[in-house]
Order: sequence, then structure tokens, then C-alpha cells
Amino acid sequence: MKIAAVIPTYNRPQVLTQCLSSLVSQSRSLDEICVVDNSEGNETGTVIQAQFPGISYCHFPANIGSAGGFNEGMRRVHEQHDWVWALDDDITA
Repeated sequence: MKIAAVIPTYNRPQVLTQCLSSLVSQSRSLDEICVVDNSEGNETGTVIQAQFPGISYCHFPANIGSAGGFNEGMRRVHEQHDWVWALDDDITA
């Protein structure tokens, strides 16, 4: 069984880092973590590349909202996984 997580985010790399740290330290590893970044800057992308190089990252320079972020993330992962876990960036798993 393959499981993915989709996490939309907007200008909160510190909060996202806590969430991602929690996800990657679980006893059952996720097969993919997809972050959809709605922010105009690239700070989040820089943080992900430096601290979480195995995470799928998608950047939209215009804010498509959380619903748009979930939609894009689900579209990217649903065919390769049996289950998709939809998470906000401000939770810790």
C-alpha cells in the first residue's frame, strides 16, 4: 500500500518545517510528501531543498488558495498512491 501526503502552504516555512519534521520521523514512512507552495517568494522552496530534499515541491507564484493547493497536490499524487493524506501546514502528525 502506498500513501502520500499533500500539504498546501503560504509564507510559513517555519511552521511547515515542524510539520515536515514530524511526518518524516513517523514509524511508517510516507511514500511521498507533496508540498504545494502558494507564496510569491522562494523562501519555502529554499528551506525544503536544504532540509527535506526528498519531498515533492510545487511552487505557484500566485496564491491559488488552500483548496487550489489541495486540488493540485491530489492531482499530482493520486494515480501513484492508494491513499492520500491531506494536511494543513500548521499541524504536527
